[in-house]
Amino acid sequence: MFEDVTTRMQMINSRKMFVDPTYQRPLDPTRVKKIASSFNPCLVNEVKVSYRDGKYYIFDGQHTTAVLKLRNGGDVDISCKVFYGLTQKDEAYLFAQQNGELARAVVSNSKIKALYASGDIDIIELKELVEQAGFIFDFGRAKISKRICCCSQAYRIFRMTTCREFRAILNIIMESWDGEADSLRKEIIGGVAVLYLAHKPDLDIDRMVRAFQKESPNSILRAGKDYTTNESDIRFARALLRVYNKGLKQKNRLSEEPVIEFRWSKR
Repeated sequence: MFEDVTTRMQMINSRKMFVDPTYQRPLDPTRVKKIASSFNPCLVNEVKVSYRDGKYYIFDGQHTTAVLKLRNGGDVDISCKVFYGLTQKDEAYLFAQQNGELARAVVSNSKIKALYASGDIDIIELKELVEQAGFIFDFGRAKISKRICCCSQAYRIFRMTTCREFRAILNIIMESWDGEADSLRKEIIGGVAVLYLAHKPDLDIDRMVRAFQKESPNSILRAGKDYTTNESDIRFARALLRVYNKGLKQKNRLSEEPVIEFRWSKR
């Protein structure tokens, strides 16, 4: 993949370096100030940049660069490891895989966004399935109607289900709450997934949707906190199961046991 890539150490002025927003997370000024407050120049790793289309693009060290500028009071020459021959997708892949000391705060959404920009097949398929269900796969953090922002939760469930199962889970959520922002929190998505998978042969999906439509996501979130199970997905699946069983005769109710005993495994 990187056979033709070459590298060279160079001093580059920060005003000549850019960030590609297609795979990079936004600069966090608060984090920059925090790093600067306990900054040790002896521990700074070189900034990694890609020379592409006549420009230097930072793919590892955006916050390091900002800290150095802050401490210098403006643009400054920075020691960089320059990569020649990378494509934009290559940069995105390397950004997603970085795990250096200053990269510990890279959030999952940023990594997933970078993998998507790098052409990762799984992330592309995940995004397509989410959008087919009527949602937007949002790499940001804002809670907005019909936008799935808990990307790592969606990705985890996607990896643990078949495409048909994943699509069914998303359809239940959409039909139940029409994309209400709180219905797209990781607790609800995980709870619906566990309940669906634990009881898939016995579930009446139409009844499930009708029952969920009568309950707000917030009431389910509050109810889920009452359970003592350590596994978050199971706690909220139990709360959802209570909603499903409400009003049913005992013989028609679904048991809690398959939900409580549910364990994620690669399907």
